[in-house]
Amino acid sequence: VADDHGKLMLTSGLYRTVDPLAVDEGIDFKGLSRGWTSPDAEVHLVVRDHGPVVYENDGYIEQISSFNDMFDGCCENVQAAPFAPNEDGSKMLYVMADQTEIEGTQAVLNRRGDLLQAVISTVD
Repeated sequence: VADDHGKLMLTSGLYRTVDPLAVDEGIDFKGLSRGWTSPDAEVHLVVRDHGPVVYENDGYIEQISSFNDMFDGCCENVQAAPFAPNEDGSKMLYVMADQTEIEGTQAVLNRRGDLLQAVISTVD
């Protein structure tokens, strides 16, 4: 949820998975990545729109915690910032639909050994 000025900041950290099979136990990945195993991985920081809140059967929990589209067309990638293998630093986000950069936004990726630190600052 953005602040009163439409500004939103997201932070995250992702640790490298030593063994891809170690995270497979009882999880249905639906064709998605099973973890970050390569120290020189290409990383894409993506901002998603999950659409209107789905209150039925507590659907909002699955809605905000899933990367794939659980509710038939409500979710879409709207902004992104790709980082090449071994690249880190800062860059502007771009609009997924037309690849134009968005003034006032920033995506930061810091590679620290087995940890990826990500910070995204966006505007509405």
